[in-house]
Amino acid sequence: MSFESAARDALRLLQGPDAKAPLPVFNFRVTFREASFSAPGGADTVPLADGAFAEVSGLEASIEAKTIREGGFNTGQHQRVGGVSHGTVVLRRGMARAHQLVRWFEVFTGAQYGCRLDVDIELLAPDGSTQLVCELNRAMPVRYKAADFNARSAEIGIEELHLVHEGMAWRGPPESTLTDRIVGAAASAGMALGLQVAGGVRL
Repeated sequence: MSFESAARDALRLLQGPDAKAPLPVFNFRVTFREASFSAPGGADTVPLADGAFAEVSGLEASIEAKTIREGGFNTGQHQRVGGVSHGTVVLRRGMARAHQLVRWFEVFTGAQYGCRLDVDIELLAPDGSTQLVCELNRAMPVRYKAADFNARSAEIGIEELHLVHEGMAWRGPPESTLTDRIVGAAASAGMALGLQVAGGVRL
């Protein structure tokens, strides 16, 4: 493989069809971190339910449009940006003997200080690498639902935890992951590759 060919392969990782291809959503991981005002995203991971969830829903946001009517402008209205609201995120998993979810919820229902947590929802590739991350800032549990007990059913019991949060952000895979893949493409040609990408980030 030539240097030019390796460079093209590396660029495709960032700009090519892989970046635009639809992602399957069945392989994901949920992790919790201690929320921090001073160093967001850098706090320690909290082993809450070990991230073994079967379903995540409610990852949505909406903007409240402010309508302004102008005298003499009868064919339309001016639209301005209002506040942003986020949906309640629902985590579902098979009910187990471990009670971390309900205990976190119970902390907020009592007189104890409630510990806010940042939540990372990572969409994974078949090889386990991170493709996309949705980060929930300072999440707080507002509802817990245990599984329904039914002697006539053989289904797995599902428990739910509903979260509200103070902001949601999407980000791509860590730069180190992209760097490893790009350098690997160049190494296959037997030479080092330096790449300057848009935005001034050097890999």
